[in-house]
Amino acid sequence: MAVIAILLGSVFGLIGALTSWLAFDVSFGSAVLLYFATALSFGLLPVIATALRGNDDTRALAASPAQ
Repeated sequence: MAVIAILLGSVFGLIGALTSWLAFDVSFGSAVLLYFATALSFGLLPVIATALRGNDDTRALAASPAQ
């Protein structure tokens, strides 16, 4: 999931960086920083969402009493 998010962020970052560099006359260094910031922030989104969800694995893996 994180790999797909990083790839998606990389594509969005590339589009945003090229657009800002070519159309809005942003410096090349700022466009590169925009690219990296977008790719890394999209990669962190699934990690943050998972951390906010919490960890209930112990309850899900606990053995249920025999009936």
